[in-house]
Amino acid sequence: MKNKSVFFKSIILVLLFVLSFNFVQAVEDSLGNRLKGKLLLQVEDRGRIWYVNSEDSKKYEVTILNSLPLFREFALGISSEDLNKIPLIHESKARNFGLNLKGRFLLDVENQGRIWYVDFAGFRHEIKQENVLEIFKNLALGISNKDLEQIETAVIAEESTGDLENIESNESDLEKLINNQNFQSFWELWNVIKEKYVDSEIDTTELFNGAKKGLVEGLGDDYSTFMTKEESQTFLDDLSGHFEGIGAEVAIKNGNLTVIAPLPNMPAERSGVRAGDIITHIDGQTVIGMSLDEAVSLIRGEKGTLVVLSITHNNGIEEDVYVMRNTITYASLSHEVRDDGIGYVRMIRFNTDVDELFAQAIDEFLAQNVQGIILDLRNNPGGYMNMAVDVASYWTGPQTIVSEKYKDGIDTKIHLGTRAKLLSDIPTVVLVNTGSASASEIVAGALQDYGLATLVGEKTFGKGSVQEMSYLSDGSYIKITVSKWYTPIGNSIDGEGISPDIEVEYTAQDYAQGVDPQLNKALEILKP
Repeated sequence: MKNKSVFFKSIILVLLFVLSFNFVQAVEDSLGNRLKGKLLLQVEDRGRIWYVNSEDSKKYEVTILNSLPLFREFALGISSEDLNKIPLIHESKARNFGLNLKGRFLLDVENQGRIWYVDFAGFRHEIKQENVLEIFKNLALGISNKDLEQIETAVIAEESTGDLENIESNESDLEKLINNQNFQSFWELWNVIKEKYVDSEIDTTELFNGAKKGLVEGLGDDYSTFMTKEESQTFLDDLSGHFEGIGAEVAIKNGNLTVIAPLPNMPAERSGVRAGDIITHIDGQTVIGMSLDEAVSLIRGEKGTLVVLSITHNNGIEEDVYVMRNTITYASLSHEVRDDGIGYVRMIRFNTDVDELFAQAIDEFLAQNVQGIILDLRNNPGGYMNMAVDVASYWTGPQTIVSEKYKDGIDTKIHLGTRAKLLSDIPTVVLVNTGSASASEIVAGALQDYGLATLVGEKTFGKGSVQEMSYLSDGSYIKITVSKWYTPIGNSIDGEGISPDIEVEYTAQDYAQGVDPQLNKALEILKP
């Protein structure tokens, strides 16, 4: 009996030892192991987001550059057919398919890997580049800097490019880059400025930002630009539909600062600024040699302040236009069903609210059985490409809306329609002019190619390139042209524009007299 007691005591001691060993091992386990597969929000440092890899327990910073590939790792693959059974948030007719997937991320494997989130109400929401990081913040666990430091840091491969990978892996290549004559002269210039510039206080950050701007300007592309953190916020405010200024979209075209489009009923339009006007001076200062961002910053200003624009109109008349700045707030579109049974949509910009607002217009048009539709894209400077694809697909259905060709024209991305073909049987006229650009040209080009609408008005602006916003570690951004787009039958619009089927001029005299010959032509075409 005594021997049994000793035996059992020995077993207990061994078990305690083993358990205590395992417990010590668990305590000594790294914080990364315990958090692997998790998103972390660095609450003490500007809300930076990190992901702890489930394989190596290292932390990887989540940025605009790598967030979409990371989202795809979280998403479930789904076919377009099944995805279309899940209602969008704005649709009036709900289906039940999404209720089985609520709270899930879905990867549309048949449509260029678009990512969707199905909420707990069973509706789907597209995950777009501009809202990826905000969504990740909502999913992340808060963590302090002290705890975060315990996890080893690594870099997500998607953030690197081929050239940089080669340089990082080969020290001799890096030395060659540093010793490159162009880089030597850059640092020589830097030292001359620091040593000899007359003002003793030189802001190093401003010098670096100037160098970054110059690097992008060296591309010779009117639409690629570097933006500081503050400047990028101004750009994002534009897309949100709320800012202070004159309410006009401008761009560099053929070397001239050109008005793409004034927003309707905003200070610029009320003061006489028109699409196609060339701005030569801002408050007496010449725009020659000025970047687009510099010009915009001079035109912008606080509500109630005055800016003087020296303008050359399309008819060659030069004048100074005095514009009182104001708060610019607008919805992306307005719509109405006219007394003659024609549905009219005035599309101002393709911002994020287009999806919901255009769906509301369609619901009303179908409910009232409109006899025709006028889609007014005049003076619409563009916006988000995916919004244009969504709008056009209400006519085309799941066909090619636009294709993108990337560097060297080798890679091509096809954007297919995402909506049911609800409007294809309704006679449609699209109004365009020189202020119709970018996303507007995508819609107009697709409907023209498929013969689903008659284009009336004047030749469009001709902006057929796509810009991508990339976040840099200091909070600045680069907006860079990454591709050029083509209509469904392969026409390039960049620098050319889209010619209307029926050309109708809209003169300053027409405007002054309250006559709209382009709209009148559209009504004539749709007249029963």
